[in-house]
Amino acid sequence: MRKPSKPDRPFLCFVHIEKAGGITLHALLHKLFWAYVSPSPAFGEHFSAEDLKKLKRFFPAMRGIGGHRLGVWQNYESVIEEPLFCFTFLRNPVQRYLSHLNWQLHVKKKFEKPEDFISSSYFDDFQTYRIAGERSFFKARQLIKSRFSFIGLLEKYDRSLLLWRAALGRSDLDLRYQRENVKNYGSATIRFEDLPERLQRKVLKKNARDMDLYQWVCEKVYPEQEAVYAGNLDEDVEAFRQRNANYRYSPIYPLKRRLSNAFVARVLQPLMSR
Repeated sequence: MRKPSKPDRPFLCFVHIEKAGGITLHALLHKLFWAYVSPSPAFGEHFSAEDLKKLKRFFPAMRGIGGHRLGVWQNYESVIEEPLFCFTFLRNPVQRYLSHLNWQLHVKKKFEKPEDFISSSYFDDFQTYRIAGERSFFKARQLIKSRFSFIGLLEKYDRSLLLWRAALGRSDLDLRYQRENVKNYGSATIRFEDLPERLQRKVLKKNARDMDLYQWVCEKVYPEQEAVYAGNLDEDVEAFRQRNANYRYSPIYPLKRRLSNAFVARVLQPLMSR
């Protein structure tokens, strides 16, 4: 894992993997850092170093960026003068895949039935793809080792937030948050066990590289992050959960996020395309 160097305020780069708690984290990041932006997919499939250079020129105060299209292999270091702190959150691949399937069927309505979604190769090994720009476990693993400063796990969300703050070296940050974009499809929810066996086999095959990556992070990377935590992590997590139990954002934070995103999408992106 890459360790952030001085200064103590590195430029944040959040690689947001779909259906892995990213919207909740975006909301928290907008609360914590006023100059954090989360651009829309209008930049294309991958947000390039040239895109970042242009965005930084129009918004020089920007201190962090997050989104689905960010790619740490894009050599952002060439256009950002300060150190980068790149991070992401992973999720159990099968659970993430089924969540993505339900989202696409019930919200986006781009597919009529599970077979249609599963037949699409675009969603295969999506976590590996978002990290490496291709569906390669080996490239994703190497990039995590060389470019990422932190990897969180959705299944250990509160624990991961405390580890993230420690890795960032910002004990002053108020991590209290509220969950965002939580969907409940009721009886329409499609679960892995609801699928016929032939489709279950396909789902497992289509997430094989993600499973390798997730297992490696759980067994190797995450324990290393826990090992360097100063303090009693279990006690700190429990105390944090108690403080966060009834927390709700001040109305100013959601407003700031909406205005920031609108500013990037409706003002900066048109300027950048000229």
